Amino acid sequence: MIIIIDNLDSSIFNIKKIFLDLGYKNIKIYKNYEINIKYILKNINNIKLIVFSPGPKNIFKFNKIIKLYFKVYNKVPILGICLGHQLIAYFYKGKFSHQNIKHGEVVNIKLNNFYLFKNLPKTIKVVRYNSINISSNISKEIKIISYDNNNQIMAIHHKKLPILGIQFHPESIFTGYGKKIIQNFLKKCKKN
Repeated sequence: MIIIIDNLDSSIFNIKKIFLDLGYKNIKIYKNYEINIKYILKNINNIKLIVFSPGPKNIFKFNKIIKLYFKVYNKVPILGICLGHQLIAYFYKGKFSHQNIKHGEVVNIKLNNFYLFKNLPKTIKVVRYNSINISSNISKEIKIISYDNNNQIMAIHHKKLPILGIQFHPESIFTGYGKKIIQNFLKKCKKN
């Protein structure tokens, strides 16, 4: 089962479609205010991935997602998109800024040789919708794996756990290779 935590973003069904396209059928979506942490923990062995979706505002408006992350971060693979990416950064002592705000803008991001980007170009176009960015002041447990042309962090990965945060929107038709990046992450999660 894949659980998607809907942080009240209109892109939620496009995110679900990525997983359907990749062959996953058992996908459950929960609004961030409907999260049943006890149910999730009881079923943790049946969960392949928890996705923390994009959403408006900032993570401090959604206490339940912070509580859920704290309970599951070391028990199940996690993908954080935009607001979810910021949630991961917050957990690992990331600092936030309001510089280079982007709303529906296509930007180039630089990819390194990390497994997520295997067989992809060194630079790809992605769509950003964010009012907050994370700074590089983040725990040494986290590896920064992608930046944009303004050196804003675009992707982070835990060095030991299957935890991925991406600032951009992989579900957007204007993001090149979004589905492939998620597919590469899921393949790695299966191996661990």
